[in-house]
Amino acid sequence: VKINFLILPLFSVAKVVKWEDGRFYFFEEERVKFREELQKIKTPNDGKGLTPEILYYSILVQLSSQSFHEIEKLDKMILSPEEKEKRLKEFANTIEERLKKIIEDSGGRFVEYRKSKGDSFVVTWKLGNQTVKSQVKGDTFAVISAGFCLDGDDKRHTMNSIVRLAKDFKEVIEFVTSY
Repeated sequence: VKINFLILPLFSVAKVVKWEDGRFYFFEEERVKFREELQKIKTPNDGKGLTPEILYYSILVQLSSQSFHEIEKLDKMILSPEEKEKRLKEFANTIEERLKKIIEDSGGRFVEYRKSKGDSFVVTWKLGNQTVKSQVKGDTFAVISAGFCLDGDDKRHTMNSIVRLAKDFKEVIEFVTSY
């Protein structure tokens, strides 16, 4: 039964009247203990005597309510423009350390980096006696240009993977030339 103008809280019991147009309209709310009891349900065992459908529905409503409160908390956590700028500066200050760690963990040696066009960086690194200049995206360190031939596959790599790839290639060449 569709009840028009229903503005009552969840699980309220209301008297309705069937109007001349054939629709049901809210008449008055019945104050009953039912709503208060449903709001006390926290686990399925708390709802003894209720049908599984009503019990399930009350749990879904509680979960929905909890989700709504979590979203409200997240909204309050949105950063102000000043805080966002401050955090971006802190992040930028750590770029050199992050690049250094990535390259050294992959087997290379970090030399320097400099800002390039847009949000990219040119990173200079070494592997043995070979110096390589790679261009990477500033936010993800995804490779724009590896600095050595990858036959057009540059964009499929990250800073980490090109250093490892160069290291593997160097080891293969050294192995082959040692015979």
